[in-house]
Amino acid sequence: MYRLTTLETARQCLRLGARPRTTQWLTGLSNKAVLRLTAEANVAIPRGRPPYSEELFHSAALSVKAEISTFAGDYAFLIEQQVLPAQALISAYRHYCAGRLEPAFSFDQAFFIVSCLSGLWAAPKRTLFLRPCGGCASLHLVSNPDVPTAWCPFCAPHAPKAVVMQLPSLQVVARRGESVQSAAASALEQRIQAIRMQEALERLGASQRHVQILAGSAADGDGEGEGARAGLGKEMPLERWSRQVKTLDRAVFAALACTYRRVSDEGCTVEQAFVAAFRHVSSLPGPAPARLRFDRAFNVIAALDGLWGSQRGLELVQCPRCRSQHLSSLLELEPAHCPFCQVARRPVVFGLKQR
Repeated sequence: MYRLTTLETARQCLRLGARPRTTQWLTGLSNKAVLRLTAEANVAIPRGRPPYSEELFHSAALSVKAEISTFAGDYAFLIEQQVLPAQALISAYRHYCAGRLEPAFSFDQAFFIVSCLSGLWAAPKRTLFLRPCGGCASLHLVSNPDVPTAWCPFCAPHAPKAVVMQLPSLQVVARRGESVQSAAASALEQRIQAIRMQEALERLGASQRHVQILAGSAADGDGEGEGARAGLGKEMPLERWSRQVKTLDRAVFAALACTYRRVSDEGCTVEQAFVAAFRHVSSLPGPAPARLRFDRAFNVIAALDGLWGSQRGLELVQCPRCRSQHLSSLLELEPAHCPFCQVARRPVVFGLKQR
């Protein structure tokens, strides 16, 4: 499995129009792997050989030289701030593109300029250098750092000003057909989201089976079959919810369910909403016996909405006294008492200080 940082770098390169060779240099992936990610990102591969040549800079107009020097200065600044070279290149080029309809040089050309500036990737040694102008003190690119310059593209007489344009579209064209879709809907984006989810779940202490289901990579498909709950531990005692589940635990589960519903109503997926709710409720202060466990939280949310191979068995109801929402079992004959009312009546019994 690729590392998340590698996939992120590849995704950004493809969105900026990089050729496969450029993406290979920046990610360290093989040509076959880059072509596979390109297909997953649903983008067209630029035709022709990569424009790796210093002629771009030496034969360019003064206005283009000024834009290239500005881009190179941004890259050098990011390197000084300890940003990794690949991310510094991407960030500097995206900053350069901001406000321009059509950049004066492509991402592949920017890559080669940075290679020559730093002696990395496609350039075995440094052949371009940033030096201040003797006239206006602006940083600009030169090929010989020992020869002082009296003028630069920024202060040269009659240098045309760079035209301010708009940001290029980040939409991509499918390799087959003429349909246009956002990169966020591509298979590469989905894989990145799955890896992010997996890393978040592992930090929260989820088991491998929980990770498989919530990250969307369960071996049994969509996780809705009869054996989908294998390896998930005991289910919640829904038939004896008010008697077998402690009052303080029911209060914590109610807070989890309410938070989950609010996040889910904002448009997040159920998996994202569950992780956000669990992270939030777990961080709240409270007595040690009420600490939320990941497996029990998973079972509660699964029973609340009938998710991940579970049948719906819980619902949120509102207490007529305190107006708080709490969980009630659909399989229990008598409705459960509100846990918040019980805790409020006897806070010392539940390990809370009485106000």
